[in-house]
Amino acid sequence: MNKEKIVKQEQLNEKHKQEILNKLKLAEEKRGKKINLNSPIATSEVRMLEEKYNFKLPPDYFWFITEIGDGGEGPHGELMKFGGREEIYYKLCGKENRLPELKNMEDVERYQEEFIDESQNNQFAFQEGILSICYKSFKYPNGDNCGNDDEMVLIVNGNNYGEIITIHVSQERIPRYGNTNYFLHWYERWLEDVILDCNISYDFENLLGGSVEELVDLYKITKDNNQKERIWNSFTRFKKLSGEEKKNIHELLIYESDKDFKIHGLHTLQKINYDKIDEVFISMITLENKEIFNEICRIISYKYTTFMDFETYRCYPKEGLENWYEYALKMFPYIIEQEQDSYMGFEGANFEIDYCLDLITINPKFKVVDLETYFMNKNEYIVSKIAEECMRYGKAEELKEFFKRQVKRLIKIEHCKKLDRLIYKMETFIYKHPKYKEEIEPLILSGSKLIVSKADDGVDVEVLNLENIRNRLKC
Repeated sequence: MNKEKIVKQEQLNEKHKQEILNKLKLAEEKRGKKINLNSPIATSEVRMLEEKYNFKLPPDYFWFITEIGDGGEGPHGELMKFGGREEIYYKLCGKENRLPELKNMEDVERYQEEFIDESQNNQFAFQEGILSICYKSFKYPNGDNCGNDDEMVLIVNGNNYGEIITIHVSQERIPRYGNTNYFLHWYERWLEDVILDCNISYDFENLLGGSVEELVDLYKITKDNNQKERIWNSFTRFKKLSGEEKKNIHELLIYESDKDFKIHGLHTLQKINYDKIDEVFISMITLENKEIFNEICRIISYKYTTFMDFETYRCYPKEGLENWYEYALKMFPYIIEQEQDSYMGFEGANFEIDYCLDLITINPKFKVVDLETYFMNKNEYIVSKIAEECMRYGKAEELKEFFKRQVKRLIKIEHCKKLDRLIYKMETFIYKHPKYKEEIEPLILSGSKLIVSKADDGVDVEVLNLENIRNRLKC
């Protein structure tokens, strides 16, 4: 066993025990009902099991189950009882913990391979030296369980003795160390959040405790980027925040200069329903912030549009979306600029432009003419996406008129490369809207004849597939 960890655990003293008892009482008073814990287990029964199976429970957990309650209400619902388990689980406690600390993806992949190999012959693979404490389930907003169960376990033998960690049950039991500390620290954190009237989320172990004031003060002095990220996330655990507390969180965003943490801050302000969030967005739509324009659009999109209706593949505007039309048009070229060099094939397409485009095409103010300039973009995904959105949101008539104007202009100036690109989009358009075929097809043929004629004259027309264009004219 890790002697250093045992010594640290044994620092649990009478003062700390009394603090836990006081917090239990205060938590019950705050929420107006009792915290339901089972009766404590007899000390003699625990010692007998420890001696018989050659392990020793961490002192804080031992004290809790023998003095407070052996299982019962806790952070994720019901804590398991220590007593009354099947014998195999006590036998496993007597063996050394084998769960590795995974520091990178190579470690994760190596562990997964080892787990898969061993679990074929051993249903208790990598369960040595640990004791299950509870299960937690990720739930959808409507309360349904999505099936991603995690297991909270206490290490009772071997490396990291005394720590309570998370195991991802649905992912080859991948262990996650580092954020939860010891059992009593974990349980005490829960009591403190009950007292502060916080939401107890699936991600409870990754959040920091403390009041808003304490978290703000910590953020200003910490140099740990992981801790800064956790602080932003931890603000969202409060059910209610005063106007002053929300203002203090906003001031942290102003204080922060790092792009990634500004993004965390924006998401946090949205999640806590900051009433001045729109003013914050507007203040940040400047060229010096152009690298985070897409995140601004993402958050505005979540706020002012509905989720996609999978029957029509459409989203719908909420009240207030029209106020963002001009801002979205202003940000769009800079978002495209960031994506220009990305690979935009069908597989692996980059969808970073989608949120900003949603703010434009779903918007009641939308007109195709406002996006005309982008139809000649060299990035095929961008062009396809704009055309697709125009058709989806009832702008087919406007799009048809745009195609007619553009193809006539390109034929006049004999720009074969852009003409070829436009014709490809026009063919897709009349396939989806055959009622416009009679108007559009003659223009497609005129453009195709120009391209072939120029190619036959020895001009480098720079088209993707000249043979396809020749075949189009033969048909």
